Amino acid sequence: MLPTQCLMPDIKSECKSLRPTLVMVNTFFDDPEREFGLLRRLLVHWLDRAINEYDYARDAIIDQIAEMQRTPEEMSQTGSIIYMLHFSDHIENCLILTRRILRVLDKLKRVPLADIDREKRRYIDAHSNDFVKVRDALEHVVEITAGGKLPQQGSLLANLTLDEAGIEVGGRIVTFNQLCSILRQFHAIAQKILDIQSGIVESST
Repeated sequence: MLPTQCLMPDIKSECKSLRPTLVMVNTFFDDPEREFGLLRRLLVHWLDRAINEYDYARDAIIDQIAEMQRTPEEMSQTGSIIYMLHFSDHIENCLILTRRILRVLDKLKRVPLADIDREKRRYIDAHSNDFVKVRDALEHVVEITAGGKLPQQGSLLANLTLDEAGIEVGGRIVTFNQLCSILRQFHAIAQKILDIQSGIVESST
């Protein structure tokens, strides 16, 4: 489906990359606990990537809208570009990374040092099922290549919903607002976990 508007909120401007802070912390400090340190690195790495992939998908929608506003004369000279193919690739990567982060947080919840806020945990737990279903629908494509059955409804690959407000895969839907909200929660948790040591670094420099 080709977009007529971009309903993806801009999350990159409010959720800054945390990997530079992680590098700083790892330079000045040893991990307080081995499991905590490993999970923290995975959380920050995958979160930065997920936000970048979301932003690339958003750019693809904006570029596609601009492409459709070009004149026939311009298109005849350079050809038409289907940016929504890039949207599908990037949003799929974002959803797969989001599922990985959910797994990391599930392990971090059992690490006392992480001290994840209960309200954030409840919010993530309440909304994680939709992301798991969409990710599982994406993985169903692998089963099809191995001789599995075709899905009963929806598309095989990540696609824009009819109302342009979210992503649909195999009849499963996640809205952009849902995706942004959970990425914001991830970012707040990762920031707090980094602050356990980064605050000491900043005060000493």
